[in-house]
Amino acid sequence: MTQPLLPVAIDAFNANDLGAVLRHAGVTDVPKTKEGKVRLWLEQVKNPERISRELARLPDRCRRALAVLQAADGELRTLRFRSLLERGGITGSESKRGRILAPVRAEAVANPVTFAEVLAALLKSGLIWTHTLPEGVQSNARLDFAGGRFVYIPHEIARHLPPPALGEKALPQVTQTVSGSARTCQRDLYLLWSAVREMPMQLTAANLVRMADLKRLAGQLLVSETIETGTKESDYRRIFFLRRLLSALTLLEDDSYVIRANPEPLFFAAGPVSRVRASFQNWRDGAWWNELWTTYVQGKTRASGNAADFAPGQVVAARRKVLETLVVWVKRLEAQQNSTEVWVAVDDLSDTLHDRNDEFLIDRETAAQADSYRSYYRPTQYASPYQYNKLGWAWEAYANSEEQGWNGVERTFIQAVLTEGLFWLGLVDLGYARPVTPEGGKAPNGLLAVRLTDMGRWLLLDGPAPAIPEETGRVVLQPNFRVFAFDPISDSVLARLDSFAVRLNAERAVEYEITRDSVYRAQLAGQDVGQIQAWLEQTTGSAVPQNVGRNLDEWQAAFERITVRPRVGWIEVASPALADALLAHPRLNQIIIKQVTPTGFLAHTDRMDELENALLAAGELPARSSGREDARRGSILLADDGTIRSALAVPSLYVYGLLQPFCDRTPAGWRITAASVARALDQGLDAAAILAELEQMAVGGVSAPLRARIKAWSRHYGRATLQSLIMLQFRDQETLDELLADPELRPYLKPFKPEARLGLATVAPEAQALLSKLLTERGVDLT
Repeated sequence: MTQPLLPVAIDAFNANDLGAVLRHAGVTDVPKTKEGKVRLWLEQVKNPERISRELARLPDRCRRALAVLQAADGELRTLRFRSLLERGGITGSESKRGRILAPVRAEAVANPVTFAEVLAALLKSGLIWTHTLPEGVQSNARLDFAGGRFVYIPHEIARHLPPPALGEKALPQVTQTVSGSARTCQRDLYLLWSAVREMPMQLTAANLVRMADLKRLAGQLLVSETIETGTKESDYRRIFFLRRLLSALTLLEDDSYVIRANPEPLFFAAGPVSRVRASFQNWRDGAWWNELWTTYVQGKTRASGNAADFAPGQVVAARRKVLETLVVWVKRLEAQQNSTEVWVAVDDLSDTLHDRNDEFLIDRETAAQADSYRSYYRPTQYASPYQYNKLGWAWEAYANSEEQGWNGVERTFIQAVLTEGLFWLGLVDLGYARPVTPEGGKAPNGLLAVRLTDMGRWLLLDGPAPAIPEETGRVVLQPNFRVFAFDPISDSVLARLDSFAVRLNAERAVEYEITRDSVYRAQLAGQDVGQIQAWLEQTTGSAVPQNVGRNLDEWQAAFERITVRPRVGWIEVASPALADALLAHPRLNQIIIKQVTPTGFLAHTDRMDELENALLAAGELPARSSGREDARRGSILLADDGTIRSALAVPSLYVYGLLQPFCDRTPAGWRITAASVARALDQGLDAAAILAELEQMAVGGVSAPLRARIKAWSRHYGRATLQSLIMLQFRDQETLDELLADPELRPYLKPFKPEARLGLATVAPEAQALLSKLLTERGVDLT
């Protein structure tokens, strides 16, 4: 928090209490006006003799409290100051809500003991000051000896104080290091892009990669993950992070729930340090990643949105604030230790933000506004920032403890910034006080400290760019069509190999195989065999093996024999006899390009109007569709058992394409079955998507029996738990809240919809007898 100018801070103080400060400093003729008191105190406050005199007569408890404030760089939140004094045994424990306490008449306190008395004594001594009105206090109020939101030592006084008599902060004792690797991150970005280029991924309705694709991706990365049943992409945050980062770098493209790879990955052609910088900047400034989800606990957190949603601006700003605080600590420790190999304790980062910027993530204003309303109607209750905040999240478990809330939310968020983006990008090493074993992409529990890598120092401290050795790995092409790329090999070389070969593995030597299909894929993308062969010879430094060159030439010749006809139409007739009649027609047969099946023809698209008019003139009623949407509506007749018949004599090819993902084609025709629905689920289609498609296609919609079957086959309703519970109705919610505060009753009473204030609670049957006894002892009349 930025300290106000001293004249402004003094003027914000209560005039009567300011007079008490002046009298304590030995002023006998205190001015009558507020302006005179402010002017006189500005003259007195920075007087070195006055400061020395006040220090000499400061009680021991107050002297120790002043040292704590000095050790915190001279400024703390008042509530945090109190917490530190209580933890250090300097003051006793007190209530922590609302104002610090009712204003204390500092003149009457001879031996300060409580925090309120210590604070008042320090303010009266003029060695510290305060600023910012407490939450919920009217804006026209004045500060007094109860203090504002922050207490601090003004710069004018701090320069005359001796250093605090506190021992130096112990350095984190790191015994094991988990090293971050920018190279591993960049290689996994390439491998993930390559896997998507090989086979596009399907997204679920929640915008997460479907399970089959997730398993395929996980098996190809250097940092492997074991995908467990019943999980989803957002449970494997490193894979999720890499996938979203690739999208931010425009290496992946989302097209109607299908993710495809950008076929021209210029990113991989850039130098290694440039790629790391682009990755870091996209994460640092990007809303596509949301560390707040690491604080989410199923059943105990009400979150706004879901894990696939972009992060609000407040989360992005909080991430940058954590990075800024890390930089401050690194510079401070490097100056103290005269070393660039410094470990920054996670506790120090958390405490700094807790003391100096406790609203960097969760605002307190929303809760304060709620408090001003609740204090009138329910004076014994208060609003917590972990229930009421601008993010719209609620962590109910921390409603009664701000300290627990900080550790469960803000500190967890800070650790996520360190162990996710920074660590995965290879910008920090992780330090532990005990042996740990990393498993997958998740950092082990028990993180003690972090240390910047050379790449991290460059990006966060504007240090020199790391010297990356030239990637001089070899590429070897063997006569069996196998290609080996030996590290250190650039990702741009691997990306080019990916364009015309099939990657078999990605160990230290990345192995590929050149196949006819892989070369055909490259030819469709615009490469020819001559370009591929020239690149291989240049990259390997030797001629292509004779048999490989011969096969490549044959494949190119075969490719050039293929004729691609753009923009053709398709004619389907009901019987071979009609097909023969169409071919025999002297004018209509000119529209046909080629007969492909006994009843199907390729036709010139630009003459389809002529064909339609001719058929109408001949007494035929042709059905015509120019796209999926034209063909979809009212195209099928759907029976209760899933049997499908075409609504037209000759169904459209588009209808076949629409039915194929979730139907089976049998000799008797199309049919939707349990097996076809299961196959559709593997492809990322759920019951809602299948039913929505059928509702549009089927004349009369989907019958209730078939709708129930499809939902059953797709396990639409998921799992459920059947429990027997007893419901208790109390007089009102306040009575229930009071009983819940009883430690003997709390384990057996579970509030039912507490937000509705119904006074209802549920009880497990096995606890009924014991709870009845306890309630009867407390005079509750059970009926």
